[in-house]
Amino acid sequence: MRNKKVLFLFLFLLTTFAFTQEKGQKFEITKEGFRDFKWGEKIEQRKDMKQAGEMGQIKIYKRENEDLRLGTEKNKVDDILYCATKEGLFSVRVYFKEKSKSNLLTYFSKYLGHPSKTKQKGLETYTWENNGVSISLQYILLNKNGIVEITKIKK
Repeated sequence: MRNKKVLFLFLFLLTTFAFTQEKGQKFEITKEGFRDFKWGEKIEQRKDMKQAGEMGQIKIYKRENEDLRLGTEKNKVDDILYCATKEGLFSVRVYFKEKSKSNLLTYFSKYLGHPSKTKQKGLETYTWENNGVSISLQYILLNKNGIVEITKIKK
């Protein structure tokens, strides 16, 4: 009888743990792209993409109904913008507020290791380079906002 109780408790804990894991814990940035986008993809052809701006030859897009989490629910961000030229997607920009800084640093460090850090007056910058992708998290001390720039490194 005791073995059945132990087995039941074990199975209960196992299933509880399995179903309480935060969704989307995989790392969403690869050498191939970001989420379901591929570097170099012509994103203007996607139905869920709307142009949000333009800077010279760079067009900026925003995805309708974007999931504003990176990895976990704790990593909720304010906005995600996609930058493309005529050659296709080359960069993703993620905008966040102070409350997300620590969680985002933990998220990127978990998958990419310890970042290089530079500090200028009013600005902290954390940088990772991995698999042909550069990731820069910049945090502006004055207004307590930040941006993560994810860019495909040209070879």
